[in-house]
Amino acid sequence: MYNLYKIKFDEEGLPKNETGKSWVYHEIFKTEFNLGFNVPSNDTCDVCDNLRMILQECQSEDQRVVVQQQIDSNLKDAEIRYNIKKNDKVSFPEKTE
Repeated sequence: MYNLYKIKFDEEGLPKNETGKSWVYHEIFKTEFNLGFNVPSNDTCDVCDNLRMILQECQSEDQRVVVQQQIDSNLKDAEIRYNIKKNDKVSFPEKTE
């Protein structure tokens, strides 16, 4: 993003000595806008999130077992879908023009 900022600054014909340094740019975004610059650690689906909330509220062990089985089943399905997607990417690489 900092590189885009510099390009925009140049396009508008502003003096280069007024361009903020990279560390200042990142500091402002972290402190004033609360924006992060890290890759998300993990992505979860709504089904898993809902099932985990239900699991926390389960009163009996039988309920817990059933909900945990649903979570496990959903995760297996997701893994199968990701593997299919990965294989498709290998089999059909994107065309660059």
